[in-house]
Amino acid sequence: MSQTVIGTAGHIDHGKTTLVKALTGTNMDRLREEQERGMTIDLGFAFLTEDITIIDVPGHEKFIRNMVAGVTAIDSALFTIAADDGIMPQTREHFDILSILGVQSGVVALNKIDLVDDPEWLDLLEEEIREYLKGSFMEDAPIIRVSGETGEGVEELKEALKKLTVKSKRDRDRGFFRLFADRAFSMKGFGPVVTGTVTGGSLKAGTDVELLPDVASAKVRGLQSHDAPVDEVRLGDRAAINLSQIDRAVLKRGSQLADKGFLRPSLALGISFSLLERTGRVVKHQQRIRLHIGTEEVLGRILFVEKGTKRCEAGETATALVRLESPVAAAVEDPFILRFYSPAESIGGGRVIDPLPPTRFKTARLWLESLSGKGEEERLELFFEQLVAQPLTLSDWTRRWQTSTEKFIAAASHLETVQFGNSGDSFITLKRAVVQQLQQLREAVEKFLARRTTRRGIPREDLRKSLGFSRPLFDWLTEQLSQEGKVQVESGNITLSGYSVTLSSEDDAITRKLADILKQSGCTPPMLSELAEQSGANGNDIVPLLHILKDRGKALKISDKLWFHRTVVEKLQSDLKAKFHDAGGFDVGQFKELSQTSRKHAIPLLEYFDSRKFTNRDGDRRVFGS
Repeated sequence: MSQTVIGTAGHIDHGKTTLVKALTGTNMDRLREEQERGMTIDLGFAFLTEDITIIDVPGHEKFIRNMVAGVTAIDSALFTIAADDGIMPQTREHFDILSILGVQSGVVALNKIDLVDDPEWLDLLEEEIREYLKGSFMEDAPIIRVSGETGEGVEELKEALKKLTVKSKRDRDRGFFRLFADRAFSMKGFGPVVTGTVTGGSLKAGTDVELLPDVASAKVRGLQSHDAPVDEVRLGDRAAINLSQIDRAVLKRGSQLADKGFLRPSLALGISFSLLERTGRVVKHQQRIRLHIGTEEVLGRILFVEKGTKRCEAGETATALVRLESPVAAAVEDPFILRFYSPAESIGGGRVIDPLPPTRFKTARLWLESLSGKGEEERLELFFEQLVAQPLTLSDWTRRWQTSTEKFIAAASHLETVQFGNSGDSFITLKRAVVQQLQQLREAVEKFLARRTTRRGIPREDLRKSLGFSRPLFDWLTEQLSQEGKVQVESGNITLSGYSVTLSSEDDAITRKLADILKQSGCTPPMLSELAEQSGANGNDIVPLLHILKDRGKALKISDKLWFHRTVVEKLQSDLKAKFHDAGGFDVGQFKELSQTSRKHAIPLLEYFDSRKFTNRDGDRRVFGS
């Protein structure tokens, strides 16, 4: 059964740790420093039942960073308010953090009732709390009067917490294993151990995982949950993971463990955020801030992307690119807390809308602005539109969208898509984009032929590059048009089906003369300018006329300035093999002697043979290709 994780929240000295001890029997003040100070400064963990874990977080403002690390993965809150103190500054800050991180349920523990003798005071305080919670995720939360010291109300509180398990689970699973480390240490005889709450997928012993943002690999040596060895941990489980094949020095709070390939570290994030209504702070363009994401705190600068936006004030929402001072491996929809740089205080938070935005600010600004205010379905459609010329395979999409195959297919089900290529891992793109691209491709061929009346077709690679299509997409689109009888592929060129070049009698005569010149000149044909002069061709027409010869199978383009007759090249290849095959190859001197040509013609010919894999260069020699 999946576990529910409940996190404490509330002001320092409101009795959170004492209350957890009364509920679970576990003393959360595990550090000597905590025992001496009489307050929690780091995270503590205890188990209410087999299915419910409680994380105790510090209440002091100096340790808010530790508090955020603790509540990142919680499902519900044990919101503790002391009856003799009421709502205090850290009460409000903790509640703001819970709201920003998307916690959806909780119970209010009105603690230390043993210190208040006046029942009317408790009634008034309950009214104040209810008013404070109005309109929030805890508006209808039960308020339980309790004393962690005397035990009064503890059983009632325990039952209220158990009821949260039915409705508190958040749909945060993206389908791959993920855990934010809130502790990292070494155990004698075992080695490196990290602990945290599983926020996605599942993990089995013996599995290879990735440590981020370091992008280091490790193997899972053993797993524990609820202080007992287990074979597998799942979403919501508190887990201790014993790792091998990794340096302990790279493990720290803030690290993530994840299935390989789903997360990539980045020094920039596309974010949507809001500032709290109560904050007195303003965030300006390029201002330095603290960003808490997962169990990690990083510094960065906010760059607003919406036109005309130079600042964000209390209660306002903005879209921004945040440039980070250290890399973070985030996922779409990851929540984060924004804190003022100095003095460090929580001022707002939001969600990641693109964990891998474009690196150039101008490009990122336009892209993130298009994502601003969009829901997840609309954002996925924009991601598809951005990639129509370079479609991704299904496996690549699951990594770009950072989710499992099943969840990605479900997320994209509202879109009309087309799949092509390898059936095992096909490419996916938008159907409407394919319709436009088929038309683009055909029109590009038509325009080329209209401008170059002496050309039989356009070289397919030239056409692909001019359209900006990936090779798999271009090949598939060409095949579709070919099957429909709209284009045909001939000798590496694409032309319209049924298209033929009509030459004037003058051009036809020049073309025949060109063929004769190339054939008679053998391995020493004239350069282009000389060829035009000898044939009587106009300088601008010589290359198109040579391409006609190429289309007719009579000429070969060896370099930009050299053309040979096809039969000359084919005979030369045959002579080379006959003379040097048994010798295992030949050098430039032997080639020049056999072909009776100069270096000016020999080197382009040899490079042409290399490009066609007829030969391969091996030092100063050429050997025959396979």
